[in-house]
Amino acid sequence: MSKKIIILVIIVIILGGIIGYTLTPKEEKNKIANTISKITESIQTNPIVDEELTFITTGKSNNYENGYYYIDSNENSNIKYFDYATKKEIYLCNKPNCNHDTDKCSSYLEIGENREMFIYNNYIYLTNSNGSTTTINATMGDDGAIDMTSESGKTPTIYRMNLDGTNKEKLFECPSGVELASSYVLSGKNMYTCFSKSKLVEIGRNSHASVETEKKLVKIDLESGKYEEICDAKEKTIIGTYKNNIILEEIVYKEDPEKFLKDDNASIANLRNSIIKISMIDIATKKEIEIISKLYTEMEQITVGTNELYYMTQKADKIEYVNIETKQTGILSDLPKKNAYIQGIYDNKLQYLYYDSQYATVGKAYYIDLDTKENKEFKLFDSNKILVEILAENKDYYFVRTGYEMGKEYTTWAGTKQRDIVKTNYGLIKKEDYWNSIPNYINMQNTDK
Repeated sequence: MSKKIIILVIIVIILGGIIGYTLTPKEEKNKIANTISKITESIQTNPIVDEELTFITTGKSNNYENGYYYIDSNENSNIKYFDYATKKEIYLCNKPNCNHDTDKCSSYLEIGENREMFIYNNYIYLTNSNGSTTTINATMGDDGAIDMTSESGKTPTIYRMNLDGTNKEKLFECPSGVELASSYVLSGKNMYTCFSKSKLVEIGRNSHASVETEKKLVKIDLESGKYEEICDAKEKTIIGTYKNNIILEEIVYKEDPEKFLKDDNASIANLRNSIIKISMIDIATKKEIEIISKLYTEMEQITVGTNELYYMTQKADKIEYVNIETKQTGILSDLPKKNAYIQGIYDNKLQYLYYDSQYATVGKAYYIDLDTKENKEFKLFDSNKILVEILAENKDYYFVRTGYEMGKEYTTWAGTKQRDIVKTNYGLIKKEDYWNSIPNYINMQNTDK
C-alpha cells in the first residue's frame, strides 16, 4: 500500500511431530491462541518501537504480518483473527469452552464500545471516534411538533491490548463534548488526529443539521494521556503523510456553508465554487506549506502516493498528479471513459473503478502501475460479480474477501424477493496473481465457536 505499516516480523518455529492423533477443532484453535500468546510474550521481552509516521484510516489499517484481525458484529461484537499459517479463524480468546458473549471474554466488545481497530507496533488499538458523543432527544408537543435537543454522551476513547487480547487498557479519553476523527497518524508513542465540536441547527419543522463549530489538529501522548494542539483544522481532513509531514485537505468555502443549510441546490453550488487546498504541516516545527489549490470541481478523489498526490477533475477521463516536493503537475494517464472512482494505491499500483449505475456494483476495474505507467484492466471478481478487494497484506500476499454464499430466496413483507448473505469467504492470494487477475486463492476456514 502507499503508506506501509512497518511491523516487527516474528517467525515462530514450532518443533515436534504428530503424536498419533489429529487435533480437534477446539484444540486447534487453542493451539493458535497459544501461539499468539507466545508472540506477545516475545514482543514484550524485546519491544521495537517504530517512530516513522504511519497513516491509519478506516478499512486500510490491518497489515499485521502473521494474520488478519477484524471486528465481527453479527450476533455480538467480537474481535476475530485469521491465522495465515494454519489458514483458520478464531475468536481472540484462549479460554476453553467460552461462548464469547460476555465481558469475561477478551474478544467480546460491549454495545457502544470501541468500533474501530488497527494494529500498530505490535499492539491492537481500539478507538471510538464520534459515534457516541452526542445524544439527540425528541419530544413531541401537544401541537404535534417535535422539539429536538442534544446532550453530550459517552466521550470517545482509545484502548490498547496485546495481540492475544490480554492486558486491555484505556490510554486516552477525549475531553467532554469533543469528537475524534476517524483518521490518524502515529509515530512511536504519539497519535496525531483531529478534535472537533459541533452544534445542532434547526433547518425546518422537526428537521436539524449538525454543524461543525471547531476543529483542531492535536498530538496525543498515548503513554501519559496528555495532548497538545498543533494548529486550527477547521474544514481540514488528514489524508496522508510525507516524510515528517502530515498532509491535510481543506475546503475553503466561497461563502459560509451554514447560510445554505435550508437550500440543497445553493449548498451544492457553493461547494462547487469553493477551493480545495492541500497542504502539509511539519510535526516538529509546526510549519504549514501549501502544496496545491484548485477549484473544488477541478480536484476530486485526492489520493496520496509515495511522492505525488493523484486526483481527478470532475467527470474527466484522466488522472492527474502533483509532486509533493517540487509542486510540478502533469497527467498520469488517460482513462477509458469518464466517471471513474479511485479505489486506492497498493504496492505502487493505483486502482480505479467504474460503477454499474443499475446495480450499484463495480462494473469494470483497472490499475495503473505507477513505476511503468502501464494501464491495465483488472478482472478479479467473485462468483456474484463483486470485485475482490484487498483487506490487508504482508510481504508476499494480500488477504482478500473471495466471495459470499447466499441463502435461499424468500419473499419480504413488502412482497419483494430477497436473498441474504449466510457466509463470507476469505483467502490469501499472491500479489503477482492478484494483479494478473489469476484467482489462485489459499482459502481460509471460518470459525464455528
